[in-house]
Amino acid sequence: MDCLLGDVRDALLMDVQCGDSPNRYAEAQSFAERLRLGIAVIHGEAQDAESDLVDGRHSPPMVRSAAAIHPSLEIPMLIPKEKPPITVVGDVGGRTAVIVDDIIDDVDSFLAAAETLKERGAYKIFVMATHGLLSSDAPRLIEESAIDEVTEPG
Repeated sequence: MDCLLGDVRDALLMDVQCGDSPNRYAEAQSFAERLRLGIAVIHGEAQDAESDLVDGRHSPPMVRSAAAIHPSLEIPMLIPKEKPPITVVGDVGGRTAVIVDDIIDDVDSFLAAAETLKERGAYKIFVMATHGLLSSDAPRLIEESAIDEVTEPG
């Protein structure tokens, strides 16, 4: 870790998906303690430019109004899920952020997290993943993003 980051005293371990499981934050905190790093958490999701993306499920399309009622059945129709904005819990200003995950394939969440961290004043942003699949145009997107480096542990 020292050879990757240099002086790690100003680094923070970032947990991007702590809502995925109840133990996720505890695992991230334990990892941060072993590395003697602080921890910050990113909550929320990036807003999609298009809300009617096909998600592969055979479900009716979303409606745009919460007051939509099916005309003949008189029951409420589906309401689109509101995504909370990305929020950072912890001070990242002037610090190096290290986002750790097991796999990096679809990079959208990493790019959104990195952009938010830069907006909050993070000095550098590293992504560390055990498995770097980087499908499609992920390498180009990372190159054009706020992420300084993607690496694997060890």
